[in-house]
Amino acid sequence: MGPYLNSKRHVVAVAGIVAFLVVMLGLWIVLRTGGGAADDLSPFARKVLKMGRGDWLCAESRHFICYASDASHLAAIQNAAEFAYARAVEFLPGATGGRKGRIFSVDEEMWARVLRKADRRRDGLAIQSENEIFVMQSGSTADVAVRIAHEVVHYRVWQLWGSLVPVWLDEGLAGCLGWDIAEAYRLKMGWQLSRRWGDAPPPVSDLAKLMKTADYPAPGPEAEAFYRQSEALVRAIARNIGYGKLHHFVAGVTEETLSWDAYLRDRFGFSEYDFRWLAEEYERNLTGKEDD
Repeated sequence: MGPYLNSKRHVVAVAGIVAFLVVMLGLWIVLRTGGGAADDLSPFARKVLKMGRGDWLCAESRHFICYASDASHLAAIQNAAEFAYARAVEFLPGATGGRKGRIFSVDEEMWARVLRKADRRRDGLAIQSENEIFVMQSGSTADVAVRIAHEVVHYRVWQLWGSLVPVWLDEGLAGCLGWDIAEAYRLKMGWQLSRRWGDAPPPVSDLAKLMKTADYPAPGPEAEAFYRQSEALVRAIARNIGYGKLHHFVAGVTEETLSWDAYLRDRFGFSEYDFRWLAEEYERNLTGKEDD
């Protein structure tokens, strides 16, 4: 019986391997030819795929269709994106249907040649436009995961509210929640992660001025200050009302006619004391200083 059982196991093992190779061959053909339905790609995404000269791998998961030039990058962005999306939905609950997200991992040469002109910030390492995300494949895997987390939050905000969210709030959410998600993913993966800001903290902006920002500032100190100020304010608001209620605040500011401070006053009962605390917390978030 022993030799017979061993022979049987051998046949089953070989059959399993053959079946696996057949599936992988079919998948490889799909991957090399672009994978997934491309009907809903934007003209710009089609251009990126074309500029890749057909050298793309593609994989589809529950919420994303990802494109990269090699299997390791493909797996890394897919795993980071699904983790980020699950956490983003926890922070910003609501409908999750509609078009799947598309994530394109591109090298530095293509980024400089094709995507830099499309980056409205001109200094970014990733771009989100509706359900499409373009990420520069540079630095460590952890660096790329941070970019993906940030852009997935932008994608989630767009999924819920389209382009109605004010720029400061959209960027503040991506900065605050994106970094927290990246930190959680770092702990899961056992990575080292550090944040690179400029040497000096930005000035504490007049909040009324920050609210009036209609587009991203030009690259440089003003742009970095805007990113940090937006994130600092969103984090201060979240710490006061609770992260679990942050989506109510976003919905209120986006869908109602009240200003952000009027909404906090009318819906969350903010007093003058609360607004003073908020201003102080906002400054602490910018400077990194704690109470004495």
